Amino acid sequence: VTDTSGNQILGSVFARKRAGKKWWLHLGVSANTISDGKTKTEYSDSTPTTEMDVQSGGTVIDLYPGLSYALGKLNPFLGVRLPVSTSWNNESASDDRDMAFIFQFTYRPGRLAGD
Repeated sequence: VTDTSGNQILGSVFARKRAGKKWWLHLGVSANTISDGKTKTEYSDSTPTTEMDVQSGGTVIDLYPGLSYALGKLNPFLGVRLPVSTSWNNESASDDRDMAFIFQFTYRPGRLAGD
């Protein structure tokens, strides 16, 4: 048995805008599209090979709003992943997805971006 996943295309765009001397507002969007996969079964006897589509594809779109603070070389970020759209090719797959919180620190010792 050989399972093959479908092709996947993922794209994202992120931007930020200064909201104060040390504050930044962030907004991002990502989209992920996955095509259906296939299952191929080959037998060692004279039984014919079978191949069938696996309905595993779909589309997922998320928004990423957030806020960061310039704290010298260390910049804390707090954001959220908001599911905007979820659509699977398989009717029995659940479209429910939860919001997720994002907390991260960025360490920039050289401050290469010059902001």
